[in-house]
Amino acid sequence: MFWDTSAIVLLCCSQPATAQARRLARECRQTVVWWATSVEARSAFARLVRKGEMASSDLPVAIALLENLRRSWREVQPSQDMRLLAERIPDEYGVKAGDAFQLAAALVWCRERPRRRPFVCFDDRLAKAAAKAGFTVRPALPTETSSASAPPAAPLNPDEEPVKNSSWDPPSGGLVRLKPDPTSGEVSSQL
Repeated sequence: MFWDTSAIVLLCCSQPATAQARRLARECRQTVVWWATSVEARSAFARLVRKGEMASSDLPVAIALLENLRRSWREVQPSQDMRLLAERIPDEYGVKAGDAFQLAAALVWCRERPRRRPFVCFDDRLAKAAAKAGFTVRPALPTETSSASAPPAAPLNPDEEPVKNSSWDPPSGGLVRLKPDPTSGEVSSQL
């Protein structure tokens, strides 16, 4: 599965859609990300702290969880072909530069055959672009006729403010605040 930064961030800190991201992670055999995902995630953590949506004392835990995830994921490396692909994406899909690289990396990962390939994303704009490109977006995008059981993409793009979607209430409970083990100092990335 290709994971956008918005989904990776949810695995590292408690947010309304964290439980859902962790359920998806349990289904995932291999996590594939864009080469700059760890930088984007660290930027998102800093933004969450600045906005008071994450305690500064939770930042080391989020960083440690990110490092644990990083040890097991596969990264799509930057290349000339990927850059050329990314250059076309903003015009075609209406996304910003960072999202263009995410989508281009996902397209490189699947050799530009996105049909039935999972793209895990909690950012509305990028999720819609990925669906338009042919990916199967996880979690599923809400439709105008869907019920509250289908969550929207909840953006955690480091350079953007969240897009509100008032038609969905996050699931109650299920959020776990992860702490380092007091004896070893290690942080568990159990999902």
